[in-house]
Amino acid sequence: MITDTLIQLISTLLDRGFQLPIHVFAISQNNNVVAAKFEGNPPKEKTRVNVLLKHIEDPDWKIPIHFFFADSNGKSESIKIPAS
Repeated sequence: MITDTLIQLISTLLDRGFQLPIHVFAISQNNNVVAAKFEGNPPKEKTRVNVLLKHIEDPDWKIPIHFFFADSNGKSESIKIPAS
């Protein structure tokens, strides 16, 4: 779930003018934490993910999940996937 969500969010940010590399920090309600860097040169090459930090207490990411994104040009965005 988290991987598919991140890919969708990165795609949306690229459509809104973000540039790679994009750094992302994510934290879930059940204390999972990931920091990663999305790199590449689409559409010429596939986007690569470099995980910089990972602490997973539970493989099921529980919502809410908070994301913070920052690109190479200083753009940033905070996104929350709320609990239903």
